[in-house]
Amino acid sequence: DFPETVLVSDAQPSAGKLTKLNYPKDHSTLNFKKRTFNWWLWDLHNDILNCAPKDVMVYYKLFFTCKEDMELVLSFAYDGPFKVWINGKQIFFDPNGTNPALEDMQIIPFSAKKDKYEVLMALGSNNGKAWGASFRIFRTDLNCLPKISV
Repeated sequence: DFPETVLVSDAQPSAGKLTKLNYPKDHSTLNFKKRTFNWWLWDLHNDILNCAPKDVMVYYKLFFTCKEDMELVLSFAYDGPFKVWINGKQIFFDPNGTNPALEDMQIIPFSAKKDKYEVLMALGSNNGKAWGASFRIFRTDLNCLPKISV
């Protein structure tokens, strides 16, 4: 299942297609708030439209814990420029993300060690056309999933 609750930043100044966007060193300036969504897509379209005509970006953050080493696939959906870091290391970037966001549109294999992981995602507003993003995990070596939290 898709996690319904995620940490969401305030709208940030646009980073365009996120090409030069680096992992933010100080998360306190992003003013993350816990938000719950009732759909698989973490829909921020109304938030993004409220910033129009300015192009903006938002961050989503969550955590997952692996109680043992495991093989995973990380699944993302998004409809604007999109960048993902795990524990501060960039693992995915699509500067040309656009509508529509589709479930499991990007699948990334990930070998996880027994540890806690931070997932940080940046979504560009695509000049106000973006709706949001989503994330979920599939374990490929057993029928068991790590716990996701915020």
